[in-house]
Amino acid sequence: MTRTKRRVLTRRILLLLLPTVLMITAVLVLMGWRFPTRVTIDLTASRVLFAVGGSEPVRLVRSVAVRSVTVERFARVTFSPEHLELADPARRGSNRDRPAEPAWKLVAITPPVLIESDDETLQPALTFESASSDQNADPTFGPLWVRPTARVTIEMRSLPDGNPTIQVAGQPSSAVVSLPGSFQLMASYARASGIAGVPRADLLMYRGRLSTASPFVEVVSQPSAFVASLTLRPDTAGDLFSTSGIPVTAASFTQQGPRGTAETALTGDAEVAYPDYPAVAAARVKATDAIVLDGLHQFRIEEISGAAEGKGLHLRMSGVASRVTAGSPEFMRDHRLTRFDAVWRSPGLVALFGIAVWAFGTTLGGYRLYREIRSR
Repeated sequence: MTRTKRRVLTRRILLLLLPTVLMITAVLVLMGWRFPTRVTIDLTASRVLFAVGGSEPVRLVRSVAVRSVTVERFARVTFSPEHLELADPARRGSNRDRPAEPAWKLVAITPPVLIESDDETLQPALTFESASSDQNADPTFGPLWVRPTARVTIEMRSLPDGNPTIQVAGQPSSAVVSLPGSFQLMASYARASGIAGVPRADLLMYRGRLSTASPFVEVVSQPSAFVASLTLRPDTAGDLFSTSGIPVTAASFTQQGPRGTAETALTGDAEVAYPDYPAVAAARVKATDAIVLDGLHQFRIEEISGAAEGKGLHLRMSGVASRVTAGSPEFMRDHRLTRFDAVWRSPGLVALFGIAVWAFGTTLGGYRLYREIRSR
């Protein structure tokens, strides 16, 4: 076979292979082309931090009965008691939570009573709890609303009788504590007005009953942050967080480790599903891995609740994410879908794509062959 004939044969073979080469090239390009993906994520974590989105305030915490409420980062607390007693610091004894009866004395009050935070570096705090064994007299906390751009952190390490801590940063907040029966109040590093003869002490303890006309305590936060720690009742723990959905623009699931470094806050395996492509298997994320979300669009926390077996929080979220990665610091796997996934899971697109590639390759090959024949 002459050299010219070999060249002609090689050219014809290449023309025949061209559609296949184009198809393989297109598939490789699509397999590496990831795009913002609509996902549904189910996970359990001991800590979540998220930025509130949307344009309207949303309810974060519903009104729920608790065993006790501790408030930090407060500016002022206002309430109107019918009567109020003060535990003499010198006679409280060793039982800090329940002083002996001789330690209590009735104090003169001028309602409304105002308690304000003292030196912030000393971390002032107030704790409200029932002074009765009657469960119907337990405090009620909430509702707590958050506005767009607020940064919310929720930590909950155990349920049903855990102690969730809720922090709202980036804006002033307010909440209501309802005290239907006799209550006890512990105030550390705080100053009070409307109460006569209050001694100077780092910790003061009061007990009393609110006016039936106003059985509420109004808590106003500092301009930049608000922190509330709740001791939940087993029968109301599942009613704590709102079920109406919370729009978010960012979310993080990390916590500070024993050595001061950031580590994953996941307490169980997570699942990343793809609602627009139900045929695509959900991705699994191990509890030991970190999960990173970024570029959230139309993203919502649909559910926050107590996780089973006391594993903290269960969250269900959905929306479009420009980044969904998970894994160890050394290797993070991208869980967004590729264009190949989108095409492959759509029969119509698969057929159209195959026809287009075949037609393009066949037409190009035929045209080249036609030119060769004419040139002879």
